[in-house]
Amino acid sequence: MIVFLFLFSFLSSGVTAVIIPAYVQKKSRAAVDSFLTLLYLLVFGGTGLIYLLREPIIALFSSRGGNFQAIAGDVMLYTIVIQGVTGILAVTTAYYQCENRYNIPKVILLGCNCLAVVLIGADKQQRGVPYCGYCEHGDCAGCRAAGGNCAFAYVDLGIAVSSAVSIGAADMVDCRIMYSIGKTAAEMELDPDVVWLGIPLSISGKNIFFDRGIFHK
Repeated sequence: MIVFLFLFSFLSSGVTAVIIPAYVQKKSRAAVDSFLTLLYLLVFGGTGLIYLLREPIIALFSSRGGNFQAIAGDVMLYTIVIQGVTGILAVTTAYYQCENRYNIPKVILLGCNCLAVVLIGADKQQRGVPYCGYCEHGDCAGCRAAGGNCAFAYVDLGIAVSSAVSIGAADMVDCRIMYSIGKTAAEMELDPDVVWLGIPLSISGKNIFFDRGIFHK
């Protein structure tokens, strides 16, 4: 595992150390591309070779039976995937920092650290409540004619997601209501008659959803 950590740390540090100065100083793009290609070939080629030879390598360091070797091989695969994602994130972060765009890599990092995303929706069709006018279109017929959404949909959705995150907090699960996840669901056209909000979940050493000072630059 230490070998994988070293290889991908080399990848992320090498990329960030070269890409940022190269973009800032307007270095030759061909030279940067050549460096990145060589670096990726070395790292991914090395990790691929180690994974292919995982059985003799594990047998070299341990005399345990097939069960242990199978589990160790699975752990190696998980380590490659996790460290690979971290290395790619370093490249993404370096590129967007050069473009003075800090939010995108932060959102990608949050997404990669999430265990799951809970998607909650409410029907935005008119409820048919008489003498309401809460939507400021007079009544449900006026709201429908104006192409509006029922105001109670947002009230119901707010109650639902608030209850959901309170349950998550009670169970010591880090969570946060994110309208951007709901917007993504709407753009995916999961259901045109539903308004969505999303709740990403995470269990880690610290809450990853509230360390967001970079957003306030």
